[in-house]
This record gives sequence, C-alpha cells and structure tokens, in this order.
Amino acid sequence: MSRPKYFWHGPLCAVLLTFCSCAPLPRLDPNPRPMGIIERLERANLVVMGVVQSETTAQGGWRPTNSGSMPLELQMVRFRVEGVIKGRYESAALSFYYYRSTGGWSGHAPNIVLPGRRYIMYLVTDGDLLRATNDAYSSNTEIITGRHKLEAVVDREASLELIARLLLLPGDGLDVSQYLESFYVERETALGIVGPIKTAELLRSLLRDKNGLIRGRACIELAEFPIGDKACLAQLLGDLSASPEDRERGRSLSQGR
Repeated sequence: MSRPKYFWHGPLCAVLLTFCSCAPLPRLDPNPRPMGIIERLERANLVVMGVVQSETTAQGGWRPTNSGSMPLELQMVRFRVEGVIKGRYESAALSFYYYRSTGGWSGHAPNIVLPGRRYIMYLVTDGDLLRATNDAYSSNTEIITGRHKLEAVVDREASLELIARLLLLPGDGLDVSQYLESFYVERETALGIVGPIKTAELLRSLLRDKNGLIRGRACIELAEFPIGDKACLAQLLGDLSASPEDRERGRSLSQGR
C-alpha cells in the first residue's frame, strides 16, 4: 500500500523548526592579546567571582584572515555567580563568550577555563552578549582560597585590594595543600597589583591563622625578597606546627642566607 503524501511532512517540519529556531550568533571580532589584571579590571564592564559550570564550543573553525595568525575557536562558558566585584548583576548565573587558540602555544599564559574551578571573570558587553575582555591569552584570575563573601567596592584601588585578599586569604572550603603549593604565585600576583606594602599587610594577618602550615608559609613569604620583613622568623623557628621545610628556610633567612 502506498503511503500518503503527508507521511514525511511531520518529521521534516520538526527538523526544519529545530534548525530555524537556532538563531546564529552575532559575529564577535576576536581580541587576541595579553592583558594583566589591572588592564582587565579597568576595561571590564562587569567583574564577577564564581564557579565555571560548563564550557562548550559555540562556533568553530573561524580563522583570522591575515596570514600566520593563530587559529581561534569561539567558546561559551556557563558560570555560577558568587559575588560581584565591579558593575551590577542580580542573577546567580550568566553565560559569556571568548575565543581560544586551537594551535601551538608559546609566550604569555593561554586562557584556561576548567569546570568546577573558581575564578574572577572580567567581562565586557558586546551587543546583547557578555564576552571576556581579551581572547586566547589569559582573561581570568583563578581563586584557590575557597569561597568568600564579597562586599561592595566603589573604586579601582578598593577592587584591586579585594582581588589581592581573594588571592591570599583563606575562605570557606580551602584546600590547604593546593593553597600552599601555589602560595608563592599568589603572592607574586598580589605584589603586581597592590605592591609590597599592601601585600605585606595581608601576609602579616596570616601569621595569626589557626593552621601552623599557613602561618609558617606566610612568614617565609614575608621574609623573602622583595618584602624582606624578617620579624616573624623567631616565632616561626619555635612553631612546631609549621612545616620542617619552612622552619629550615626560616633558619637560613635568619642567618642572612
């Protein structure tokens, strides 16, 4: 028996409706250049802290027309917002876009976004969309100190000091091992955005931490160049809760080595 002429209409229409309902993304011109934290903060319309929920390829295969440029791929990131550092945002979730490189890499750090990790995201508006301040190169600041309750800040200097606190001071759910492993890197980042005086103030506050491993590491980072504040070393040498490695380094520093 022959099938009615309308037999394929239903499935075909469903496919067409699905296809037509997927509106194409507006063209986003790439901005693949490195930016430090200060420039990202100044350029951003919105700066938020939270956790990456997912990252998916939004549009692949786009390559700049000029010869020799890096191949780029547009990514969409879904993000759970825990607090706002700059701008206004009321929802607990947002999505934004950025281009990542799909080729070889050398030079400045590439942009890496991993689901489940906590970051500060620096975002700008592009039409109705949010996107990272810059593409390919790092456009975020990973926060490994746990979750923090953010208070509203009103200016650039206060925002930078807040970022330095988020980098250095323990929050809820801190992984102490990971924190200690990257403590030197976080200290260097804080020095670059707020300078040695403010960084030293934050490190001194850690000398009162209940965890001896954190107290010891904070003392070492205070005593090392470029801060060079060795006042805590006597306390460190008698602190049996500090790590043996930090106590040994403290002994060397106290002897001028």
